[in-house]
Amino acid sequence: MRRRSDRIYLTVTVFIILEAVSAFMIFRSGAVQKNVLVASMRVCSDYVEDRWSKVLYWFSLKDVNRDLMKVNAALIARNMKLMNHLERIGMPHDSVADSDRYNLIPAMVISNSVGRLHNYLIVDKGEDDGIRTDMGVITNSGLIGSVVAVSSRYSRIVSMLDTDTRFSVILKRNGTFGTMYWKGTDPTRMAVMDIPVHTPVSEGDTIISSGYSAFFPSGIPIGTISAFSLNDGINYELEVELFEDFRSLKYVYVVDSQDAAEIAGLKIESR
Repeated sequence: MRRRSDRIYLTVTVFIILEAVSAFMIFRSGAVQKNVLVASMRVCSDYVEDRWSKVLYWFSLKDVNRDLMKVNAALIARNMKLMNHLERIGMPHDSVADSDRYNLIPAMVISNSVGRLHNYLIVDKGEDDGIRTDMGVITNSGLIGSVVAVSSRYSRIVSMLDTDTRFSVILKRNGTFGTMYWKGTDPTRMAVMDIPVHTPVSEGDTIISSGYSAFFPSGIPIGTISAFSLNDGINYELEVELFEDFRSLKYVYVVDSQDAAEIAGLKIESR
């Protein structure tokens, strides 16, 4: 085996030497051949340089995206504080309130599922970045889930696309509360139950987060009503088309609630 590899090495070496000698002889044989060889070498050099620059650019995108996520998180937090101020002085707004309670930690999704009954995500931030279990996870376009396990550098998130998950939402046009859940089939749609039959409901109405949780800010747009039907004679069931496409999630924000521990302590005391 070693002799065979030695012969292969020798053959390749001889081939390279002969190619180099041939190129040198062509280069010395005349102006035309010289120009052809120089042009060919320039084309090869430009091609290699172009490919190498694209490789470097691709690797730099990861750092660029991380920087943009940090800037975006700061802008979202600033917007949330502005909306909170408007609410305090009695002015109407269409976005997130009670924002002073929350900080956002940007993270990149490295694993994601949508085809199971109990889906989850893995993100590249963990305990070293300030993430703890039971933190909420959002994007600009909706609620994503909650943190259930943390290592030093990574976190596991239970997705909203989980048939066991329930969370409170609001019909934006009239403030009616309902419970949102996933039926386990279409990752682009969820359902809302417990909407009283006397509630005005129309297709296209927006569903937002209620804020009835220490882990999610209120007022986050989640989706719009695409259909509704009478469920049990006294309540509507709404079909909601989500703003966020879970199939193409790349970046999320983990919500660090400053009041979470205090609220959790009160819940324990009330048991």
